[in-house]
Amino acid sequence: MATGRDVQLTRQIGEYLVCAELGRRGWIATTFTGSIPGFDILAVNPDGRMLEVQVKAIRSASWQLNAGQFIDVEVRDGEQFVRGKRAIASAARICVFVVVKSTGHDEFYVFPWEDLQDILLQDYKAGARPKNPDTLHHALYPKRIERFKDNWMAIERAPKPPTVID
Repeated sequence: MATGRDVQLTRQIGEYLVCAELGRRGWIATTFTGSIPGFDILAVNPDGRMLEVQVKAIRSASWQLNAGQFIDVEVRDGEQFVRGKRAIASAARICVFVVVKSTGHDEFYVFPWEDLQDILLQDYKAGARPKNPDTLHHALYPKRIERFKDNWMAIERAPKPPTVID
């Protein structure tokens, strides 16, 4: 069973692996000490495009998510009702989910935030939760996002900044 220290190390390794990959692709990227709501890395490329990058890293079978971060779930009288996507104030937010393995064998799943929301809308089971009616827990397995493996082109689709004319 993973300890709190193990979980923190996995999170840190995942964020630094993603920063390194972004750097290889021409993006300057930085992590933040502490928690920034909604993203873990801020990256900018030479033409001024910026990305907020949400990183989730595991060494085990699945990523453990709070579905309420991504989709709007109402809990009422012990039942849950999925209302749709949770709105975010960002022009470009990318998710990079990492499976931390041995050096050089890590796996990266790269996709827009909206794609994760779509997956959760399809997979998240609303209604009465058997053990805890208030929990928004969801386990996401790598096979569910296999189509996004090494999909680094997703970062190139980030919106370009508006042109300023003097």
